[in-house]
Amino acid sequence: MEASADYGKESRAVLDWTDPDLLREMLRRRLIRNSLPDDTPFARVWSQICVSHYYGEETSQYLIDRSLMRPRNLIKLLAHCRGFAVGLERARIEEVELEKGLRAYSIDLITEADQELTDILGAETDLIYHFVGEGQEFDPGKLESILSGAGVPADKTEKVIQFMLYYGFLGVKSGEETPRYIFELGYDMKLLSTVAMKAKGSLTYILNPAFHPGLNL
Repeated sequence: MEASADYGKESRAVLDWTDPDLLREMLRRRLIRNSLPDDTPFARVWSQICVSHYYGEETSQYLIDRSLMRPRNLIKLLAHCRGFAVGLERARIEEVELEKGLRAYSIDLITEADQELTDILGAETDLIYHFVGEGQEFDPGKLESILSGAGVPADKTEKVIQFMLYYGFLGVKSGEETPRYIFELGYDMKLLSTVAMKAKGSLTYILNPAFHPGLNL
């Protein structure tokens, strides 16, 4: 769109999801389909299938925060949790099923992210797996060291970091501020880059919590 001669005249269609309430509504419609009235509120149907809180956080929001704001991921994550609950003959998803489901989902995400990185680099590096046990926060020097250890050429380091930010694998924060992820900024890399630039010496890259269970075993 930005390269178009008619830029500004054509409407811009955003295909990425950025609103948690829309994801929650999508989930509500799938859950009530063919079984409950169309006006059934989300809270009612959710309480029937899942425990309300996990480590003090409302569970639907907890799952949405780990979906990378992608409907397919949210459905996949819930399916993992449900699968463990069914296997244990639970009436609904409890804390233990949430924990097991998150771990299975996280491993799926790691595999997908690694495959996409292979496509970008044109060679297998197993880069994502080099983050195993490295923690959840990285200063620029540590991040570049991990990439270098994975065999990423110096001339591709910036491109790989940009991919990790756009994919949602990493977020950025300055000092003690709340981490910011690409989907919170409308998938606008310029905005995210501005946040990173303003951080200057206090820039920290944050691992998305969706990847914690799989990488920090």
